[in-house]
Amino acid sequence: MKILKLFLPSNNFNPIQRQISTGFIILTLCLLISGCSFEASSEPAALMEPIDVKLSASSQEISLNETVHMEAVVTQQADVIDDADEVMFEVATSDGVSMEFEAEHQGEGVYVFDYQFKTAGEYKVTSHVTARGFHAMPSVQIVVEE
Repeated sequence: MKILKLFLPSNNFNPIQRQISTGFIILTLCLLISGCSFEASSEPAALMEPIDVKLSASSQEISLNETVHMEAVVTQQADVIDDADEVMFEVATSDGVSMEFEAEHQGEGVYVFDYQFKTAGEYKVTSHVTARGFHAMPSVQIVVEE
C-alpha cells in the first residue's frame, strides 16, 4: 500500500506536483498496455515482396481490324498469383482517350485479353494488376497501320 501511495496524488502536493504524478501514472499505463499488445506480423517475409507482372502482346505492329492477344503473367518471387484482386487492361490512344477491360484468368498466374483495333494510330496498353496488397501497371506500345 505504501508503494501505491507514492504514485497517487495526495493533498500534500502542490498542483504542479499533482499534475506531474498523474501524468506519470497515465504514461506508465499507456506503455504497459501498448507493450502487451505487440504482435509480430503473421505474413511470411516472402509475401512482403512486390508482385511482378510480365506483359506481352502477340504483335506490336498490326494492321487495321486485327486482333491482338495481350497476356499478363503475375508472380511474386517464384510463386504464380492466381488470386489477384483485380486485373484490368487499359487501351489508350495517343491523344489520351482510354477504355478499361477486365482480364480473363487462364490459371498459372496468366491473365489474358483480346482486342480488335478498328482505328489506325498509336496505342498504349497498360495492365493494372492489384494483388496481395501491391499494384503494378506495365505497358506495351501498339502501332496500328491502315
